[in-house]
This record gives sequence, C-alpha cells and structure tokens, in this order.
Amino acid sequence: MIDAKPRKWTDREIYILSELAQSAITEIELRAEVRQRKAAEKALRQLNAELDAANHRLKRVTEFTYFTINHTIDTVRRGAERDEILNYLDSAQRSLKPQTN
Repeated sequence: MIDAKPRKWTDREIYILSELAQSAITEIELRAEVRQRKAAEKALRQLNAELDAANHRLKRVTEFTYFTINHTIDTVRRGAERDEILNYLDSAQRSLKPQTN
C-alpha cells in the first residue's frame, strides 16, 4: 500500500538507507571489477598459450639448426664432396624457410 501522505523519515532511517545504497553501489562496482579481471585473465591465458607455442617452435628451430651445423661440420671433417655438403645445406635451408599463410 502506498502512503497517502508524505512520510517523515528519521535520521536513523535515512542513515540506514544511505548505507544500503552505498552497499548496492559497492556490489555493482565489485561485480564490474570481477568481470574485467576475468576478461583480463582470459586474455592473459591466451597470450601465454601463444608465447608457449612460439617458445616451442623456437626450441625446435634451435635444435634443428644445432644438429644441422654439427652434421655439416662432421661432413666436412670426413672429407665429403662439395656437392654433398651443399645438397645437405640446401635441404636444411628449405626446412627452415618460413611458411607464408
């Protein structure tokens, strides 16, 4: 039922309503902050996954390069022909060529 005449609020009631309003504002702000943090965490997880993938690719290329250099040195030391060495290096170079999407 709606009052027919204006209500006289006590100082205590006004204080309680003010506290309730502030609590509601704080709750709304906290929920917005939680949403923002969750979005930031999701973006960070995605970036970490991309970084992990890039790190894995870099390790593979580094290992491949290391073994290619070692194999080439061994091939030269055993007195391999120039064409054999160049063919091996050409093959390694093709394997390292960046792929275009």
